[in-house]
Amino acid sequence: MNNEQNSLSTSYTYPFFYALVYKYGIVIADVLMLSFYLPNLLVIFDKHIYPQLLFVFILVVLGVFNKFVYNVLKKLPFRIVATEEGLELSKYFLSKRVVTVRYDEITALEGGYFNRDKFSLSRVYSENSKNDFYYFPKLRDAKQFTALLLSRVNKELYNDIISKFTQK
Repeated sequence: MNNEQNSLSTSYTYPFFYALVYKYGIVIADVLMLSFYLPNLLVIFDKHIYPQLLFVFILVVLGVFNKFVYNVLKKLPFRIVATEEGLELSKYFLSKRVVTVRYDEITALEGGYFNRDKFSLSRVYSENSKNDFYYFPKLRDAKQFTALLLSRVNKELYNDIISKFTQK
């Protein structure tokens, strides 16, 4: 970062292995799932309809699964820079866009750490739904980032999240 940027900025990224898995794991999963069906492709032209129906079913399941994963990846920045004013989100999957979210624009925090689940995806919603984003707990210093978010959001949202932790 150059000297012109805010000196109080902190960058959060994923370790190389997890970034690779999150970005390209779906391709490997697709290849594996289709490879299990490859022997059945030899009988797809058989007079029986069952192998053909199974093939169509597998393609539909893969399509739905891939659509879900792509929708998550669209909102998953692989680099988050936290400054005094807000967050700069970049390195999205198959995109060069850079999104800026001010702390006062954040309207909801759900999933992951915000729901007492340290293994699942955390979701951050803003006034402009195009600026919503997700992050996994494998983000470097994810607990520090979560604490930063909680310390910067509006008081009402902060109290709502904290009340979830104090309930049994």
